[in-house]
Amino acid sequence: DASGGILRSTSASGPWQQVAQARSGLHQVAGRDNLFVACGNDGLVLETIDAGVTWKEIASPAAGKSLRHLRCKPQSQGDSSTLAEFVMLSEDGGAWCRISSGKWLPLSPLTAKVPITGLRVLGEDFWVFGQNDPVSWSGRFIGSDTPVALWVAHILPFLQTSAKYRAVAGLDGSLHAFGDS
Repeated sequence: DASGGILRSTSASGPWQQVAQARSGLHQVAGRDNLFVACGNDGLVLETIDAGVTWKEIASPAAGKSLRHLRCKPQSQGDSSTLAEFVMLSEDGGAWCRISSGKWLPLSPLTAKVPITGLRVLGEDFWVFGQNDPVSWSGRFIGSDTPVALWVAHILPFLQTSAKYRAVAGLDGSLHAFGDS
């Protein structure tokens, strides 16, 4: 939560209990199976490898930055790695990818001129959207020690409106934008 409290429940209906307290506010959590990562203010990155029973702060690739967006790659068929792959963005456009070894690699900075409002994963690709911006960016998950070097810009005509798109979801292999009209 905003104060750094981490709550856990074994069912969607609760009950919820606080299992940890982070040193600053948290913004996102993502993961699969037993591995989850959370990110927040001041470059804070936390990890659990036991489905949230215990959490530990891990070395941050973005000390001092406000980490606002985090997504995990869904497990692929035949993927035998024990660690998921993640992509994380800071408020100022900094970007990092975590490979299956657990190492965070810097990506080329994102040159968004508007607030980033959405980060989604579709297969091997990740997509970034800005508020009221008809341009989106895509990148690709990697499996080596070579960071992704370039972002690909895409013009999205459906976003060239006065609507304020605040969320983008990947559903059944397609992208959907949601917002105010």
